[in-house]
Amino acid sequence: MKSLPLTTTSLIFAQIITLQAGEFNSGNFLSSSPLSNSHHHDHSHHTEDYFGFDFFSGWFDPVPPHDHSLASADGRSRQIHPLTIEAAFNDSDFFLDYAFNSFDDEDEHEIEIELELALTRRFGLIFETAYEFEVEDGSTEEGFGDLTIATRFVLAEFKHIISTANIEFGIPTGDDDFSADELVLEPSLLTWFDLGNDLTLNTALGLEIGTESNELSFIFDAAIVKGFSGPLALTLEFRNEVGLRDEEEGEITSEATLGAIYRFNKHTSVRAGWSFPISNDEFNGGAIASYNISF
Repeated sequence: MKSLPLTTTSLIFAQIITLQAGEFNSGNFLSSSPLSNSHHHDHSHHTEDYFGFDFFSGWFDPVPPHDHSLASADGRSRQIHPLTIEAAFNDSDFFLDYAFNSFDDEDEHEIEIELELALTRRFGLIFETAYEFEVEDGSTEEGFGDLTIATRFVLAEFKHIISTANIEFGIPTGDDDFSADELVLEPSLLTWFDLGNDLTLNTALGLEIGTESNELSFIFDAAIVKGFSGPLALTLEFRNEVGLRDEEEGEITSEATLGAIYRFNKHTSVRAGWSFPISNDEFNGGAIASYNISF
């Protein structure tokens, strides 16, 4: 099957790498950029605080205060969390999500709780669990899904790029028919690119590994987020999965989400989006609504 987002987001990714490589060579990672937003806030990072590739810095430093309703004092764009993919920046957030997805043979409803804890400037933990409903031929089944625990390590931080290693552990704690019945590992590399003027690109490259089934998939996700002067931001997100082994080998599925984020203040926001298939024959579409508290 043809995968449009893989081509589109790959071209964008290559262009951004070229742009940021030029900044790195000229030393502009740690200085003001003509692309950056001009809004200011006293509690944001200053340019000299970015630890770059220094592996020994920041592991035990407390997380500096953030106000995601404003750009940083040095012109860095706001760090706005996408709707459907993990962000590279290390923050403390609570998400209450409702998702609806329609497939050829059933409809799925899911209520998910996600807690992200930034324990230090470079290390964080993520906890996720969901209660799910499956509706098929007029009958409904419901139950708890698996518990997911993730560790997050910030590998590098510059003014316009943050790179993070994220390792998810899907623990088979769910009810029958809602559990993978095996430990699922998902290591990934997350990257946040600041393109300036409150335009950011988030990418995720990783693997999904079934420890007992031997299933293996490659995952490439991307989200383009644009903030506006005021509380509104828009996001366009792509999720791509390529089966590498066993029954799903060679199968490519691609979906996209178009969403909006409205921030009431520096602590709370609501998010909503509509999902649609690009190369997924079984998925018809879906919607997501979310309430977020940052702390």
